[in-house]
Amino acid sequence: MSATVSTTLPGNDPRAERDPADPTMATTDGSIRCRLDDRGMLSFEGSDAAKFLHSQLSTDVLELAAGESRLTSYSDARGRLLLVGRLYAETDRFLLEMPRDRLEPVRQQLAKYVLRADVRIEDFSGRLTRCAAAGHSAAVALGAAVDALPAEPGQSVLADAGARIVRLAGPRPRWQIHGGPKAVEALWDRLAGHTVEVDSAQWRLLDIEAGIPTVREATAGHFVAQMLNLDRLGAIDFRKGCYPGQEVIARAHYLGRVKRRMQLLHLSAATEAPAPGTPVEQDGKKAGEVVDGASLSADGALVLAVIHIEAGDPLVIDNQPAERRPLPYSIEDEAA
Repeated sequence: MSATVSTTLPGNDPRAERDPADPTMATTDGSIRCRLDDRGMLSFEGSDAAKFLHSQLSTDVLELAAGESRLTSYSDARGRLLLVGRLYAETDRFLLEMPRDRLEPVRQQLAKYVLRADVRIEDFSGRLTRCAAAGHSAAVALGAAVDALPAEPGQSVLADAGARIVRLAGPRPRWQIHGGPKAVEALWDRLAGHTVEVDSAQWRLLDIEAGIPTVREATAGHFVAQMLNLDRLGAIDFRKGCYPGQEVIARAHYLGRVKRRMQLLHLSAATEAPAPGTPVEQDGKKAGEVVDGASLSADGALVLAVIHIEAGDPLVIDNQPAERRPLPYSIEDEAA
């Protein structure tokens, strides 16, 4: 793993003059808490729920124990991604989290394959309260509510009244919390004196820093799993059996190099983050496509973009120069 991504340009540190309560500074250097109202959840219940999801998603669902979670993906028959989400295993159901704009399209697509299986798919978004926290002060606040915080990404622990605290991947300590309203609000209040409240756009900044992609409505069907580095993020199990797009994903893994990979870019002159699907250019030609981006306020924007591996510099997005930044994991081809 490489070091934490620096979102400040060398020799120019605007954070020195910025208010510590500024949301961007708190996100990149302090401790934050955030409501996750921009995300939805589908629930899967029934005796065949585990087998059904195992046959549809890119991860090994059958090995998940209650309380564990995994980054996962869902593709069409061509291997093109319809979803990158997080799957949570509970004692009586599975929960699949995703951006709200993908909830109904994904639900409808999955429902086509239920057939006679004992699986019930429901929009569970309104039945759970969700929030997130990051930073060392947040760790202190959450640690006081449990015996020990989960140390590894995907692990979780139950706090008082049943709120689940899940450790997320990334170069900074961070957690996601979901559960009943009273249980989650109790942790939210506990975090209040230790953290700065930010919005979901600021929280996305930490996902981007961690190199964790999101498929939006504008980019659904654009990428194969390896283009978004899902093989490097543990979101693909190459040992499991068939699922939609499995042949395409396996062929890219076993028979050839991936020609396009997601990279982290910094747009120092941008006044706002480019929209998903925005072209990335090199020498006036399209070299890639924006996956997601988030504003760094006075420091420009941080962007994840799929770029052809042979594309050189300089890269340009919306007529703005884009400088490559290191991801917290390697995207080098192992056969190279």
